Amino acid sequence: MAMQMTSRPSTQAPCNGTALWILIALNLLIVQFFGFIFYQQYARNSFSSDATIYTVPQILRGGKHHPILDFPLGDAVALPSVRVVEPGDSAAGASNNDKYYGGKGDKKHLGGFANNDVDMQGVSPAAWKFMIETHGIKSLLDVGCGRGVSTSWFHLHGANAKCVEGSHDAWEQSLIPNELRTEHDFSRGPWWPSETVDAVWCVELLEHVGRNFHKNLMPAFRQAAFLYVTHSVWGGWHHVEVHSSDWWIARFQSFGFVYNEYLTKQIKDVAGSHSGDPAPNGKTYNAQHLWTNMLVFINPAVASLPNHAHLLSGPSCTEGIIPEGQRPCDPAKQESTLPPNFEPLTLTVDMDIAWEKHVFGSTNITRK
Repeated sequence: MAMQMTSRPSTQAPCNGTALWILIALNLLIVQFFGFIFYQQYARNSFSSDATIYTVPQILRGGKHHPILDFPLGDAVALPSVRVVEPGDSAAGASNNDKYYGGKGDKKHLGGFANNDVDMQGVSPAAWKFMIETHGIKSLLDVGCGRGVSTSWFHLHGANAKCVEGSHDAWEQSLIPNELRTEHDFSRGPWWPSETVDAVWCVELLEHVGRNFHKNLMPAFRQAAFLYVTHSVWGGWHHVEVHSSDWWIARFQSFGFVYNEYLTKQIKDVAGSHSGDPAPNGKTYNAQHLWTNMLVFINPAVASLPNHAHLLSGPSCTEGIIPEGQRPCDPAKQESTLPPNFEPLTLTVDMDIAWEKHVFGSTNITRK
């Protein structure tokens, strides 16, 4: 006798379309939630005081981390130099004339600055004016600033100028206010300003710093759009990196900077053409380090930022062919003008007089 099979109703709920859509929606909500948390954490870190590295370029490089090529964000910790107690270990004995070089109590790689004096071979007001009026420099970090001769010029001429120096002796002789300077020895570690700047000015430093410490200099350099650096081709006190311009160009380009021959020639020509101008101390402005061994580099990572778009200033309209016909654009001629913040800083004779009196105690400049 055949048994009749009857089907029993299933107690398991069917996997219908509604349940599937609920699962998909939940997954999307979870992804959005964690994405929001990640974004908030990234934004907070990007603008915090922590030593966070700017990360967008890492994405462009396929996610690889390149700390030297990225510019740092946040505040760095300054590491002042470690003082020495033995006179023979001090930088103050850098010359047969011990009174010339500063560095009392500093280690030998520090203190190569003129002691209570001005080293005229690295000073060129004409070149600095050109940087402001033609290159459009408005903010600057002076790396290895010594007593602050250069920094004080930019500060007294309206630029946002700060300096970093490792010599404590130079700190004690400084010409600039405390809030504009940082005491940091790059042999102890890296340091950088908390904000990007238009330019780094670094004169008579590179030859004193071993290349094993270049990794500590680069974060400060990476904060600038333009780099103005000099190097030495002769021996001297603690000259431990003496190389040709080609060597230094290759070195800086290996760190991602771009050498610019046009800007370099401009600064060298201006500094050289004003060599011999009289100074208040009875000497002449003879910026030999500039017109012989100045190199100018561009840092695209910073130069391309909107807050540095004013760089490379000057008239941009013309009558006829440039450069003879160049002039400011004129709205009366249906020419658009640039916003005011694209105009270079205004320089005056009074600023020149104030700086010479501040540095030399007197001035040769007369108002016309």
